[in-house]
Amino acid sequence: RLEALDQGTFWLSESPQQVGVAGWDAALPRTCTWMILRDKVSGASMLVANTHFDHRGSVARRESGKLVRRLLRQRADDLPLILLGDFNCEADSDPYRALTAGGHLVDARSASRTAPTGPPSTWNGFQAIESCRVIDHIFIHGSLDVLALATLDPRTDDGRFASDHLPVRGLIEVRQN
Repeated sequence: RLEALDQGTFWLSESPQQVGVAGWDAALPRTCTWMILRDKVSGASMLVANTHFDHRGSVARRESGKLVRRLLRQRADDLPLILLGDFNCEADSDPYRALTAGGHLVDARSASRTAPTGPPSTWNGFQAIESCRVIDHIFIHGSLDVLALATLDPRTDDGRFASDHLPVRGLIEVRQN
């Protein structure tokens, strides 16, 4: 149903086009991957991006937020934008504020037409779901409606977590203008 019109990757660093660079005070090289998709049924296009901010470097997370917001805003032009990933930051943090500065990106959790469901955290550390530690987010911009948002808790039959993070699922609709 969707076709890729364009795609790319940039590195979360002072040199976003240089492959494999760990930016600022990051422990590891990190990226943001994006695609412009067109819905073959409706004809609507959108930019969808996924990223993973550093888990150690506070400067890297803040600067990554600024870089991602700036570069995706340039790439999206007037397209609706969905940005998702492991941001390793909560809503009261500098990286989160860097992403949402100027109202360009809006957290789908707060934009959802219905109350978010599931655990109140997205982090479990393979041990237990920590209370109210949401560090995985979906951000939107443009003519999009968030119909529902859920944090899922898929575990194996013996109760083990598949990842140290819980998946976040959003039901997002492109508004037809």
